[in-house]
Amino acid sequence: MKRNIVFAILCCGCAILAAAAQTSPEGMVQVPAGKFWMGRSQILWRDALDIVPRAKLDNQPANHIELDAFYIDKYEVTNAQYARFVEATGTKPPWPWPNGKFRPADEKQAVNYVSWFEADVYCKWAGKRLPSEAPMALAQWQISPSR
Repeated sequence: MKRNIVFAILCCGCAILAAAAQTSPEGMVQVPAGKFWMGRSQILWRDALDIVPRAKLDNQPANHIELDAFYIDKYEVTNAQYARFVEATGTKPPWPWPNGKFRPADEKQAVNYVSWFEADVYCKWAGKRLPSEAPMALAQWQISPSR
């Protein structure tokens, strides 16, 4: 009887520890690991005419890709968050902001007109990083080495 009680307490303790270990970083959610189809399987008529540069056809053929679990921000970067970054680093604000400031009504709107390079610098400043396609590109290369 005592053994059963001790065993039950140990099981509950392990379950609590496992649940605590799976907490997401603040403001982020976990995207679970899994497979998905990347690319497209249809060939459009313009592809057959060879009028589109080959570099723009890199989404063919569709590949079944295994993706590891990852965390991503729950919400997009707002104008207010990006303004704090601009003020702290002296980075040039997005061009639609008149006089380098956004309209107060747009404070909680997602920031727009930011290049990949500006987004990358923002992420580093915020202690994060942009998503990467590197593991998928490697898997795609392994599937179709003729590229």
